[in-house]
Amino acid sequence: VLSLLDVKAVDLDPIITHRFDIDEADKAYELIKSPSDENLIGVIIQYPQKTKIDKKIILQPQKTKNFKSENNINIGFIGVGGFASNVIIPNLKKLTPVHLTGVCNTNPHTAHNKAQKFGFDYCTTDINEILKDDTINTLFITTRHNNHAELVLKALDFSKNIFVEKPLALKQEELKQISEKYIAMGDNRPLVMVGFNRRFSPLIEKMKALLEERVNPMSIIITVNVGQIEKDHWTQNLEEGGGRIKGEACHFIDLMRYIVDKPINTWSAIKMGDDSLNDKVTISLAF
Repeated sequence: VLSLLDVKAVDLDPIITHRFDIDEADKAYELIKSPSDENLIGVIIQYPQKTKIDKKIILQPQKTKNFKSENNINIGFIGVGGFASNVIIPNLKKLTPVHLTGVCNTNPHTAHNKAQKFGFDYCTTDINEILKDDTINTLFITTRHNNHAELVLKALDFSKNIFVEKPLALKQEELKQISEKYIAMGDNRPLVMVGFNRRFSPLIEKMKALLEERVNPMSIIITVNVGQIEKDHWTQNLEEGGGRIKGEACHFIDLMRYIVDKPINTWSAIKMGDDSLNDKVTISLAF
């Protein structure tokens, strides 16, 4: 029930008829015990609000080893949605020496639930707890798309290795800021990787190896049907998710870039259909 209340799946307000402060608890119980003509359904006993709300919960004693060890990967997560929970974290737990240190999510219940489920040292709703944690040397950014660029820029300030889900940015200016900052860090820059996972498919690796000895120019055709997503889904919001082209087509642009192993020289794109979602397109790339 508490979990349902936390995500606002249940509304109890209509059945709350009386409220009492904790120092009036005796009156509340007296009202419940004594028959009366009052419409009595739900009685709430209220406690004083804490002057300071804890934004970090430590679930277990700190077990993280020295983060400077080249053989140890101490991970912090910012954002822990479906893909991170179902794919990324379970695979990380199979690896050694990987240690799940801290997890941050805007929803405190989700942060606590995932921390308990996967064995993180602590959970928090404050991203600064993760960024300023010197024991964390590797950061996974798996939030909604519009937060990626800002969080990457902040993480670079703390010289943490970064895995960020695609897309790296939604705007050209964001991409420019990341590129300039990363180049300016010189030899001290950390690793930054975007979650383009198609290139790691065993079949793609085999395909790339077979094509390396080619003599003639290469022509690649990729047809993508990733299924329908409703118009009100956050990925379809251009400000939050960037739409299907930025959020999904980038996977296959990266895949072609990887197979060809040359820079893209020219490109063109033609919208297909009259759908206002703009999620159907033909893209041509020349390398």
